[in-house]
Amino acid sequence: MRLHPLLTLLIIIIISQCHPVFAQSIKKEYTLNECYISALKHAEQIGIAKEAVAIAEFTRKQALSVLIPTLTASGTYQHYNEKKEAYGSLIQPKWEGTYGVKITQSITLNGRELTALRIAEQGIEKSNLDLDVAKESYLYNVASAFFDVAKLQQGVLIAEANVVRLTTYKNAITTRLRLGDASKTELFRTEAELANADALLLETKNSQKLAKAFLARLTGLKMPFEIKEPQISIARLTTTELTGLKEMALHNRAELKSYAAAASISAKQVNYAKGAYWPRLGVEGSLISLEQEPEPMLKESAWLGANLTFDIFDGGLRKSQISEARALQKQARLTLDDAKNNITIEVESAFLNWQTQQSVIKSFESQLRYAKENYDASIQLSEHGMANSVDIMDANTLLVTSDWQLAEARYNLQLAILGIERSTGVFLKVIEKRLAK
Repeated sequence: MRLHPLLTLLIIIIISQCHPVFAQSIKKEYTLNECYISALKHAEQIGIAKEAVAIAEFTRKQALSVLIPTLTASGTYQHYNEKKEAYGSLIQPKWEGTYGVKITQSITLNGRELTALRIAEQGIEKSNLDLDVAKESYLYNVASAFFDVAKLQQGVLIAEANVVRLTTYKNAITTRLRLGDASKTELFRTEAELANADALLLETKNSQKLAKAFLARLTGLKMPFEIKEPQISIARLTTTELTGLKEMALHNRAELKSYAAAASISAKQVNYAKGAYWPRLGVEGSLISLEQEPEPMLKESAWLGANLTFDIFDGGLRKSQISEARALQKQARLTLDDAKNNITIEVESAFLNWQTQQSVIKSFESQLRYAKENYDASIQLSEHGMANSVDIMDANTLLVTSDWQLAEARYNLQLAILGIERSTGVFLKVIEKRLAK
């Protein structure tokens, strides 16, 4: 009897809820792109950078508010114990109250407040660039952690295959020992190698768990989970493109744009500090209404006034502020120049690393091929009594080492490609374009 699909699904859900072990055995697999998406949602560092953007926008609003007149309302009420008069004139009313509105505005004659507004606006631009820097750096760390898990995932498979080979060989040695065709020393050597392989397998599995925990920390994924094997991508670059990559980095890196914005802000900060030497013009207007008992002769009063203030002596405060602003401006310029030099070296390092990984992969592929042939030949010679356990163990060690080195180099090549994208400033753009599909 066939069950309805919905009924089947309901049974599976009930079983998974009743048996936690069954539920935990169903582990979700995540691709690298899915890890990126989860990291963008849950990463605290990216959240901090987003809040910095919000703070910069609030700072702009504060700078803009200074340019808008301030309107205030006020009101008072006073009740006296008695009304007092002298010679027919009112000295103290029974009660009185005043209410009114006042508008005030103050501005420096050189437009210092406008400079502050432009600084705040450029601060938003810098905060957005810093957000891109935080995203790019964080997502590159996610990619590194993802490939670490992938390496160890492949390492577990290699270690398991090693245990299977040594177990098979141990069984063969045990059989030959019973037939008197092998010595106990060969069995002891094989058992020692097998014990070492079991320890290596356990160590690799534990390292994989730790790598997954670190990836979960970066992305916010819930344990346990698995990762999908990353697709092998190929980047075609030549050594003549290194100069172009450096120029691309100097044009695209968000860090450089952020440092350039900081240098521009520091220049405006000098002008802002110089504005303290300029007079400040203040304008005020007020409308006041008076209520009292008995009724006053003058019920309403309105006035408009202006004032001009100028600081003559401040103990050297303004001079020190200007000197500080100039020092910060010089510091910002030096930071920008230093970042350009560091990024140029970073691009060259990433490029050479990519070239190195391409070259070593070819060598490791040849080494693995020869290691497999050497192991197979050693096994055949052992079956005919022409190779001992030492030869087999050496061949197996070479095979394991070659297999692991090739697997590691392949993942390192993928990470090296991402390293070029990161160093040239296109890493985040490539990810956003990929996630937008």
